[in-house]
Amino acid sequence: MVSENPQKWDLVLTDWAMPQMAGDKLALAVHGLRADLPIILCTGRGDKIEQFAALPLAAILSKPVFGKSLIEAVDRALTQKAAA
Repeated sequence: MVSENPQKWDLVLTDWAMPQMAGDKLALAVHGLRADLPIILCTGRGDKIEQFAALPLAAILSKPVFGKSLIEAVDRALTQKAAA
């Protein structure tokens, strides 16, 4: 969906475990389309957090994700984008 119109999006929120493309691969693909688009990755795989740290992500959230942490991550990602 992002590839159809990259400028349409303000933020991408993805999970790591998805059926057609893992979230880390999605993040790289989206970053290749539009490097300034903030991406938040959610994961239940604590053992992969260090690996994900090298990705172009605005935030990595460990599941379970609760409302406040999600709201704060989205706010930070959009605020950093606006400041750039």
